[in-house]
Amino acid sequence: MIRPIDLQTLYMNLEKVGKEQAQTKEAAALAQSRQVEKLQREHDQEQHAVVRTNATAELEQGNKVDSEGGQGGQPRDARRQNEAEEGQDKEKESAWSDPELGKHVDLSG
Repeated sequence: MIRPIDLQTLYMNLEKVGKEQAQTKEAAALAQSRQVEKLQREHDQEQHAVVRTNATAELEQGNKVDSEGGQGGQPRDARRQNEAEEGQDKEKESAWSDPELGKHVDLSG
């Protein structure tokens, strides 16, 4: 059995419950809108950012002048090593090799 005092208490608290429900719905909508704003800002930053590619990085290194007076982004020791490797490549090219070597494979075995 429902008493009048119970109904009065129920109706008095109805406004508070309604406000709480409205606030929870607004909080969810506000969180979603903040997430959308964050994603939009990140997207805008990516669109306006200057991206450094490998080609531009290599060009920048190639245009530098080292303290030794030489040009190029590599240190002097690295350049010497590259020159030594090129010398070895030239020696390998001048050595005789069989053009048929390694082209025929015997699979019957």
